[in-house]
Amino acid sequence: MSSIPETCFKNCYLLTSIELPNNIYSIGTEAFTNTSITSITIPDTVTRLSRQCFRLCTKLTDVTLTSNSNLVNFDYGVFDGCNSLSRFTDFQSINFCTDNGALYNSERTQLYVYPPASPNRFFTFTDRIRIIENGAFIGCHLLESILIPDRSVETIGENAFYGCKSLQTINLPYSIKSIGSGAFVGCDKLVCGVICQNKSREFVDMLFESSLNMMSLRVCNAQSCKMIMNSCISLSYLIPFVTILL
Repeated sequence: MSSIPETCFKNCYLLTSIELPNNIYSIGTEAFTNTSITSITIPDTVTRLSRQCFRLCTKLTDVTLTSNSNLVNFDYGVFDGCNSLSRFTDFQSINFCTDNGALYNSERTQLYVYPPASPNRFFTFTDRIRIIENGAFIGCHLLESILIPDRSVETIGENAFYGCKSLQTINLPYSIKSIGSGAFVGCDKLVCGVICQNKSREFVDMLFESSLNMMSLRVCNAQSCKMIMNSCISLSYLIPFVTILL
């Protein structure tokens, strides 16, 4: 068997552990969806993790890849709904790596997935990041604040921050050219703290399509949560300051 077929173990609620053979090359769509596995080691031979292959594995806490991993394709929603996953085991392979618990491409220019159960309330990107992939932060329910450095992110994918129900502040620098549909669905606390540098009609329309609450762009009447971010100081220099405040 060269691959785990799609939906092979889907809804096998009693499945708590599995050891994958070292001769498979792909894990099919929804192969382990809604099982009770608690950990998984991805064999080095695997080149593709297909769409939502571990979706709703709510007891999954530990994902291991190694420096010898041949993984090439990481499809949408692989760990969607894995609400107990707090970090990925540290590794650096030819195509992927981990940094601060999250999964990136090896150049750290694309963020594929941030673990939904990460205890971190604040997250800041490095200035190397260019793409936040589709569904990268789905269900990160503890995340409250995100800082994007100037001249970094260019693309925010579809459903990127879907279900980040604690998210209160995020900045959107001029470098951002594209925001996917549904990027901010379910960000119910994002009602004031969006700092948007690009005020063009085209960009605002894109924000509307992303399901961002347009009230989040308003100016606060009290001591503004945007006061610092709206200053002329480059956002990049504010990272240590904001970290201390949080």
